[in-house]
Amino acid sequence: MITLRSYGEDFLGKLHSRLAAHRANYADGLPRRGHRRLAPVAALDRLEVEADFSREGASVRFSPRPRPVPAVDEEDPSVQAQAERDLADAPGQFQPRRLPWLRLVGGAGLVLAALFFALSLTAFLADQAIHPHAVLTWYDLNVYNDAGLITRQLPSILYIWELKVGVQFTYTPFAALMFAGGSFIPMATLRWLMTVTSLAAIPLTVWLTLGGLGRRGAGRMAATVAVSALALWTQPVVKALFLGQIEPLLMLLVVWDLTRPDSRQWKGIGIGVAAGIKLVPLIFIPYLLLAGKFRQAALAAGTFVATVLVGFLALPRPSASYWLTGYFMRPGRTGSVHSLVNQSLLGMLARLYGTVASAQGTWLVVALAVAAGGLAGGALLSRTGRDVQGWTLVGITSVLVSPISWDHHWVWIVPVFALLAGLAITARPAGRACYVLAPGRGGTAVRAPTSPGGACSAGSFGRPRSRRSWCCTAGSC
Repeated sequence: MITLRSYGEDFLGKLHSRLAAHRANYADGLPRRGHRRLAPVAALDRLEVEADFSREGASVRFSPRPRPVPAVDEEDPSVQAQAERDLADAPGQFQPRRLPWLRLVGGAGLVLAALFFALSLTAFLADQAIHPHAVLTWYDLNVYNDAGLITRQLPSILYIWELKVGVQFTYTPFAALMFAGGSFIPMATLRWLMTVTSLAAIPLTVWLTLGGLGRRGAGRMAATVAVSALALWTQPVVKALFLGQIEPLLMLLVVWDLTRPDSRQWKGIGIGVAAGIKLVPLIFIPYLLLAGKFRQAALAAGTFVATVLVGFLALPRPSASYWLTGYFMRPGRTGSVHSLVNQSLLGMLARLYGTVASAQGTWLVVALAVAAGGLAGGALLSRTGRDVQGWTLVGITSVLVSPISWDHHWVWIVPVFALLAGLAITARPAGRACYVLAPGRGGTAVRAPTSPGGACSAGSFGRPRSRRSWCCTAGSC
């Protein structure tokens, strides 16, 4: 505060004029030409002048403080809002907050799904411990390993050799080369390696399917765990683990390839490799063509041809026996077509007509119609932006039209369950209930028929299953 005292009003008039001159000279903080340089005076416009003329001696006060804002009649909204916020933040004031219900429900769902999966896995392992020779026999894995040993030592008898009457090696020469590599692994290690990888293939398939539907976050994780837990109570998955089957791994390879973005350069190679091992995935090549994915279809077809060529180069005589004699077209090479475990259209018609020969004509017409409908429907779904629904339909179509579709080949119900779970995540409550209840109501359509004795039948292999109440889907054994 600066206080100046003088006598007379003339001094005050001169002071006001000098102050105005200073404001003009130092408006920009710099002295004009001819004036002595002073420090920037940025506060001149804010100086407050107080004068008292009540007596002869007058006093003038200058204050560098900002000038007060003139009072207004209406309250500033921003000031009022700030006051309300300050009042709300005052200590001791109770503020009700909305609970994050969606986050709480999602967390609870994830915990319940994890508990369900732990229960399912524990039941499976406990049953194996109680029935060590009934839950996991690795019967088909033994066939793979023996075929690999024959491929290494005496490949000329690969498609003549029989593990037992009616049980021969049915896969391609390219698959025989892969099994030959696996035969170097000790059998005990190979058995558990196949079991662990097959178990891992189930949640991975579900995860990829949900990702293809665009599901992310905790909902995707909870659905993956829940569907995987449910799958461990279904006949196809349990039977595939029981036999040491390669089917879950082939399904994972196909699903991984189909769920990749179309922009990926090598999309289609997984389908080609899977078809090179087992011919059923070949149905996905015309599906890709009808869906307008020409580059992926060409790559899948080219990869399949490459596997055939590799087989001819490494195993020329077995390859000629497999491809040039029509061996791969004989449905009876894998076992009895009439078996109740054969859940294909041909198996159904063979049991209806009594013989395979009398049923083949009808089967050919029905199989072509079903294949055409499945491919057309899958392509239409894919072209309308529903790729997962499209290739899931084609996967189910493949096991229907295949001449032989054992119960463990129906592991394609796993992507179906994952599809229903993914749709349930974003559906309305009524639709969500329908999606959740669909697997239980539709499970009877894919369960394996039971043997007369009450245990789950192992089909033509003659190996009875464990007498568990949960070995068949949606029904008792």
